[in-house]
Amino acid sequence: MPKKPKNTDDEYRKKMQTRILTIIKDKLDKEEMTADRAKEISQYVLSCFGKGDSKMKIFLAVKNFDLKKYPELLNITVLAIKEKIEDKFQKIAVKLGFLLKNKRLDEAEKLLKNLK
Repeated sequence: MPKKPKNTDDEYRKKMQTRILTIIKDKLDKEEMTADRAKEISQYVLSCFGKGDSKMKIFLAVKNFDLKKYPELLNITVLAIKEKIEDKFQKIAVKLGFLLKNKRLDEAEKLLKNLK
């Protein structure tokens, strides 16, 4: 049986939803948010993405949350963007390492120049 790829679309959606629910729960527990506000945020998030959406579509939805109306979601947005940047740099580092290991210096130099 082949290994399931990490961070499938559904897993990513669940991860984002869990993060959001954790923030809502924490704010409710600390009485920093009303039940009505929690419901409003939950409905907004559910309208932004759902089951079957791609990881990219979910990321774009999170990245484009209406933070003026829902500032409680700021940390989720910042964390998602940070993870996306780190993932991109990790992929570049792996590719650069491969190119250098195989003495493909021209390609490595071109890759680095394209990062500007």
